[in-house]
Amino acid sequence: MKFLLTILACLACLDCGYASLPNTTSSLELPSRSNPDISPRATAKAKKVFGYYLLSAITEAHAHLDIDNAISMGLDGFALAIGDPSQAFVDESLGYLFGYANYRGFHLYFTLDVFAAGNACSAGMTGACGGPSAYQTILQNYLGQASYYWGPNDFPLISTHSSGGLTHDDWATWKSNYANQMYFIPDFDETEGYYSASDDWYSYWGDILDGLFSWEAAWPLYNGFGGNYPGDISPDLPVLAGASAHSKGYMMSLSALQYKDSFNTNIYRAGELNLPTRMDNILSMTESPDFIQVVTWNNGPESNYFGNIWPEQNSDTDAAKYANDEWDHSGWQPLITSFMQAWKSDSPSSAMQPPSDQPIGALWYKTILQDAVCPANNSPEEEQYSAKPTGFDSGVNQLNYAIVVEPGATGYTLQAYTNGVALASVPLNPGLNYGAFPGAQAGFQMLQIISEGNISMVATGGRCISPGCPDCIYNMNYQVIGFVESSATSATGTCPYVCPLPLVSTKGVFAHYMVGVTTEAHVQQDVDDAVAMGFSAFALNVADPTLSFVTQTFNYMFDYVLATYPQFKLFLSMDVKVINNLGNYQTLLSNFMQNDAYLQGPDGNPFLSTFTSGGLQNTDWSNFLDGLPELPYFVPDFDDTDGYYTSDPDWWSYWGGLLQGTFSWEAAWPQVGISATTDDISLDQVAINGAVAHGKTYMIALSPLQYKDAYGSNYYREGSLNLPQRIEAILNLSPAPDFAEFITWAKSQYIGNLWPEQNTDVQPAFYANALASHNGWRPLITSFISAFQAGLPPSQMAPPDGSPAIGALWYNSIMQSSVCPSNGTEYTSPPDGFTTATDQLNWAIVVAADQTELSLYAISNGDTLETGFRDSN
Repeated sequence: MKFLLTILACLACLDCGYASLPNTTSSLELPSRSNPDISPRATAKAKKVFGYYLLSAITEAHAHLDIDNAISMGLDGFALAIGDPSQAFVDESLGYLFGYANYRGFHLYFTLDVFAAGNACSAGMTGACGGPSAYQTILQNYLGQASYYWGPNDFPLISTHSSGGLTHDDWATWKSNYANQMYFIPDFDETEGYYSASDDWYSYWGDILDGLFSWEAAWPLYNGFGGNYPGDISPDLPVLAGASAHSKGYMMSLSALQYKDSFNTNIYRAGELNLPTRMDNILSMTESPDFIQVVTWNNGPESNYFGNIWPEQNSDTDAAKYANDEWDHSGWQPLITSFMQAWKSDSPSSAMQPPSDQPIGALWYKTILQDAVCPANNSPEEEQYSAKPTGFDSGVNQLNYAIVVEPGATGYTLQAYTNGVALASVPLNPGLNYGAFPGAQAGFQMLQIISEGNISMVATGGRCISPGCPDCIYNMNYQVIGFVESSATSATGTCPYVCPLPLVSTKGVFAHYMVGVTTEAHVQQDVDDAVAMGFSAFALNVADPTLSFVTQTFNYMFDYVLATYPQFKLFLSMDVKVINNLGNYQTLLSNFMQNDAYLQGPDGNPFLSTFTSGGLQNTDWSNFLDGLPELPYFVPDFDDTDGYYTSDPDWWSYWGGLLQGTFSWEAAWPQVGISATTDDISLDQVAINGAVAHGKTYMIALSPLQYKDAYGSNYYREGSLNLPQRIEAILNLSPAPDFAEFITWAKSQYIGNLWPEQNTDVQPAFYANALASHNGWRPLITSFISAFQAGLPPSQMAPPDGSPAIGALWYNSIMQSSVCPSNGTEYTSPPDGFTTATDQLNWAIVVAADQTELSLYAISNGDTLETGFRDSN
């Protein structure tokens, strides 16, 4: 049978431009390389290096840029990996790539991912069925392209990703359909006997192969495949020897790491020094492979990309958490270029060269520490992705580097800094230098190349290493930062810290937000600040939903969150204490509770809370809830009802059927006239025990104080150490609360912004204004949020920005002996509870785990009061 190919009519010459290829085709016999009717095909020459390219939807501009970038770094071509060949994007993407590759003289060949095609077939994609036969159309359409790479036997090179579970006869039959006219170099490394190059393996498979390709050997051991350590080439050696003995070609794989937390997989196969170690080992081989495939150019979900990851190619939301623009890996490209040049010239790693007289190289590291604790996600769909990946324990807190120095150069040293601390300095020699600096700390990272005592090049500016879990997953992908000419002495970068919880989860921390008249700009600033602190959502407190500003503020809030912070959420807290007409809330909830920015509870229904029961009865609430567009996840504050704080069985019998959780507002502070005591969380303990016993969740309240001298009230519920003592108690509470609500964003116990349009009442403006900012509490709250979400005790709280310590000082600005003038109103009298206040300086400080020699000095009016820390945090 003759091998029929589809040749596009445009390809009689290469100077017909590089537009994407047309669909008009004509069938011709497979031409020889000397056929004068077409331009010469790419044929095998010694030592070619290809980049594994995962074919997916791509724009024409991005396809062209991928090829341009690959050519500029010296790659010979792309191995185009195709899973389901029936997908609509396949022909369009191939047209863009082949059209431009023909113009640029760049090589392409197909890797048939028959395993993925088989999965697609099982999922009902009939166009993917039939094993390798499913690829017949694209083989006919593209093998004859001028840019298609031909192997040493003068036939098109075709590879695979696994055997797909097919037999020898399956593959032999498929090949015979094409008269065996191909250079077939598949990845069959999952088949028994492959890595030992056994006689039985060659007896079974040998006659259908022209070469062998080992995918799994690129990384350390997983599921019985891979090396004994990062960069180990021992799995390749018997395969290469067997290939040579049987006159077969051999293609080795080269890769930096394999971390995947998407598509039903959660694994980490160490990186660290895998890339440069494997380079070094390959260049030291006595017998060299015929080809090398660098894995991968663009596989974002597996984190081993060194090329571009375009948004249209990487649309999976799980993979987007760790593979996006913030995780650029192009810093590895100069190293790969230098390696390719050395490999093709049969040079050792000591002879690797940079493109100029300046060193090239990169720094890379993961951005979480090995003792990081990430929040669990109770959603069945997301639970596997929030767990530690298989292989997590092989990770190391270290800064990895690889640097190539020009021949004959002397006097170079490399200095490492982590969190401002000098780790070590090592000499750099001509050729490839690589290694790791252990002991990386949370904070910014930097490497300096020093020449003759002067800083000449620097690698810094990547994301900091976090003491927390900023991506909400155990993200093992690397920050890769190339060296640039610089004399910088301090590290730079971005430093996200806290985890904005996913849509459906427990362990959310919310901020109580009084909805008032607010400008759009101020609403956006509030959201920005809350997200930066690590809050999961705003509890939007509304007393009268019929007021015009309520809908306007909701529109500002929901529009901005939806467009800017998809992880941050909003929900309604109904303030029914004063106006208890539930029907007033019907329209507001109907308009917003199905918005994508509205928080969902663990059951997937809209989260709804209240401030008090409003004195309403069970039937009032039941009728109201039944009338909503969908039943909410109801976590009300009904702590004003009889029996709530004793968890009375009658209370649960009356109210329990209405709600999914309970919330205790009043437990956030001591009673008026009572001083706060350490770990005084007894009210919550009874309430949470009752919630757990009845299968309900529990939301706990956290607040620094409550002082109100307005709206007919004048009282003080003792603050002093209420905030840090309650933080400590909450983190030690067992069973642990499911949610926490900070009270409030903008009242006297505020940690948010006090905007003038929100606080127009004269009386509270005396004590709640811009001169009384509470922003100093924010880092402390952020540290609490991370610890709460991770289930950590207070002793493991950490500074949120990698600092040695964070904290705050707070105090009353009048003495207990003060006498204020009276105008005959209640507002000028001492507040109820005034006598519980004390003349003292209050403080709370969170100290990093590696800081052991910090001291605290308290000075009041020039006098030293006390030194030392109460405890380590």
